[in-house]
Amino acid sequence: MNILKREALMRANHDGRAALFVKRAHRNDKLCPGDVVMVESSNNLTNPDHVTNFLGICIAIHRRGIDTSFILRNIVLKTGVEIKFKVFSPLVKTIKILRKGTKYRKSKLYFLRERKGSIIKSKSAKKLSEAFQLSQLAENNI
Repeated sequence: MNILKREALMRANHDGRAALFVKRAHRNDKLCPGDVVMVESSNNLTNPDHVTNFLGICIAIHRRGIDTSFILRNIVLKTGVEIKFKVFSPLVKTIKILRKGTKYRKSKLYFLRERKGSIIKSKSAKKLSEAFQLSQLAENNI
């Protein structure tokens, strides 16, 4: 059974995203709770050109092999929004770590739900999204 799970994981890991979720990797090389992450995902498989971006702080990671997922949280229009992304879903295009967070002693940051105000300050979020767009333009021009 473990062989089948490993084979399915290898087939789904066509762009190397599994390296972000290896538990024993160095902290700078993996996604950790508290990191600011941008995920590009398409809404449906019929129109793959329509891509949406979601920028948020990672509050939880569930490592379950091929079913690995993580939860991002941000404040949108004064409403707290949490989205759970499956890492190996074909709808998820890219996962980018924009800023490493401070090291928390907890692996699940659900206590951030009770905090008032924006989790990611609007100025820094704008800077991060601009930097992400510039990096995308640089990749496209190369």
